[in-house]
Amino acid sequence: MGSLALILSGCSSGPLPTPMVTATETVEVEVAVTHTATSTVTAEPEPEAVESETPEPEEPAAVSAIPKPDAAQETELLVRLGGIDARMADDRSIGRARNMCDSMLADARSEGGTYTLVELVKMRFYEDLSDSQGQSVLDAIDACGWCE
Repeated sequence: MGSLALILSGCSSGPLPTPMVTATETVEVEVAVTHTATSTVTAEPEPEAVESETPEPEEPAAVSAIPKPDAAQETELLVRLGGIDARMADDRSIGRARNMCDSMLADARSEGGTYTLVELVKMRFYEDLSDSQGQSVLDAIDACGWCE
């Protein structure tokens, strides 16, 4: 609930008029009196919103459209990637490989993008990988069977 506040200001040297206020619900009101007058403010309560008895259905959580390897495929992928470069034998490489898979699938559906897939591998994993290593990463992702 709000509170009722009256602010009175005037230029007269005499006592300020006392406004008459009637309220059926506590509300916040500001009244400024510049001339001698009586003000009446009546506040009616607003009807309360009636909650619907049937709740709105919640939207399902977004599901990623990027293919995801199962546990065995993750293990195989990490072994293959670690064989290309030891820095890639960590869990971050799974997310990077999923992003590469998405790019591989998009490239197969289109004319290709600004970058080649090997360039994207180098950008997502390590820029100092050779082109041959980049291609090996693509081959490893493809060989594990989850990127479809």
